[in-house]
Amino acid sequence: MELLLQVLLFGVLGVVAVSVVTMVALWRTLRRRLRIDSRVRSVAPTHWHLGQHKAARAQRRLRMASQSALQVTSGKPSKLDRKGTSEFPALAQSIVDQAVVIERDLVQASKMPRPNRAAALAVPLNEVNRIEATVAELVSTRADWYRAIDQRRHDPLDEVHDRLTNLRLASEGVRSVDATRTFQPATPTVSAPTKSTAALRSYSHLSQPPVDNIVIETE
Repeated sequence: MELLLQVLLFGVLGVVAVSVVTMVALWRTLRRRLRIDSRVRSVAPTHWHLGQHKAARAQRRLRMASQSALQVTSGKPSKLDRKGTSEFPALAQSIVDQAVVIERDLVQASKMPRPNRAAALAVPLNEVNRIEATVAELVSTRADWYRAIDQRRHDPLDEVHDRLTNLRLASEGVRSVDATRTFQPATPTVSAPTKSTAALRSYSHLSQPPVDNIVIETE
């Protein structure tokens, strides 16, 4: 009988221990998921996971915006786009750091008395909107950058074709220059007068009557 009671006692203690460990693990998981930055502990209450008031919804929006900013900049860039994409992780981290600050403002504003709570939440809620707009701009700019990079990428055979075309055009230019240099136009030659040409010229000179010997008869 005592052995049976001991077994039951150890069984109950085991169930309780497992339940406690499970609850602690679940609580730690919820606390980690509540973080905006995985390196910084969240100051928001755990029940904000399911809260429907303005501060809880704003904190969830901050988490989603921060996750989007970090996800679009994850991955190792290639050599071609490494220079440009090195800026995006730093920009995303700046957004996340600012979101952590806004979360603290939300928690402080949510602790204000009810009459003053709405006015206190106005400023951090406006900052949440700015965070979301900045993340959208980051995502759009990164997409435009990669589209520009993709346009620069082309098939290696296209590069070979372009180089061969340039070489062919250069060779045609060299041939045209050589053809211009080797072409020499023929110069007109003047032949010396022959004896028959000289006699013909002297005969034509003698056959013409002198102007002084012409007599004009008048009535």
